[in-house]
Amino acid sequence: SLCLSFQLISGVLLACYYIPKVGIAFTSIDYAIRDVAIGWAVSFLHSNGASFFLSFIYIHIIRAICYSSFQTPKHKVWLSGLVLFLLLSSTAFLGYVLPWGQMSFWGATVIINFLTVVPYIGEPLARLLWGGFHVNKATLTRFFTLHFLMPVFISLITILHIILLHQFGSSNPLHSGNIKETITFHPYFKVKDILGMILLSSSFSELTCYSFHLGHSANYILASPLITPEHIVPEWYFLGLYGILRAIPNKLFGIISMFSLVIHFIQAFIVHE
Repeated sequence: SLCLSFQLISGVLLACYYIPKVGIAFTSIDYAIRDVAIGWAVSFLHSNGASFFLSFIYIHIIRAICYSSFQTPKHKVWLSGLVLFLLLSSTAFLGYVLPWGQMSFWGATVIINFLTVVPYIGEPLARLLWGGFHVNKATLTRFFTLHFLMPVFISLITILHIILLHQFGSSNPLHSGNIKETITFHPYFKVKDILGMILLSSSFSELTCYSFHLGHSANYILASPLITPEHIVPEWYFLGLYGILRAIPNKLFGIISMFSLVIHFIQAFIVHE
C-alpha cells in the first residue's frame, strides 16, 4: 500500500510536466528533473518505486506459494493477487516506454512486434497499439493514457484483495486454519509493518538523494529509429519472461510458453473448488 501510494502521488506530479509527443517527451522529463523544484526527487522516486514495488510483489508471490495461499478457501485471494500482478506488470511496461529513451523505444518495438506472429489477431492488435505500422506519436499517446488510467483499476483490485484477505484470512507456515493458533494484528503485525515502512522509506531516501536510477543507462539517450542498441533488454523485473522468449527460437512458441506460465498458475492454483 505504501509503494502504491508513492507511485500514485509521484505519477500525478510527473504527469503535470510530461508531454506525450515524439521528440518532446524526452525533453519534458529532462526539464522536470533539471529545472523543476525537487523534480529530480519525484522522477527518481517514481522510476525506482516501480522496481521496489515489483520486487515486493515477487517476494509476496513466493511467500504465498510457500504458505499454500492458493488453496481453498483462500484461492480467491490468490486470484485477485494474480490479476493485480498482471495489471502492475502491464502498467510498468507502459511507463517504461514513456521516457522515449533508446531502450524505451526499442523495447516497445520488439515486444509489440512479437504480437504479429499470433494468427489472425496479431497484426491488427499490434497496429492498434502502435497506431500505425511502427512505434510513433500515436503509440506514445496511447501508452500515456493507459498508464494514467490503469492505476485506477489497480487501486480497486488492491481494495478487493484486502477485503478478501480479511474475509478468508492469511496463510501461515503451519498451514493451520485454527483461529486459536493465530496471533493478533496488534501489536505483532503492526510493529512489523511500521518497521517495514521505515526501512522502505529509508531505502527510497537513499536512492533518491544520491540520484541513483535502477533503469538502463541507454534510456538517458534520446530514442532514434536509426540507431539500434547493441543489447535490447527489458527492466530486471521482466527478465524472466524475456528469458523464455530468448530461449525459444520460434516467436510463436515463445509467446505461447510465456503466457502458459500465467495459465499454469491459474489452472494449478485456482481450481480447488
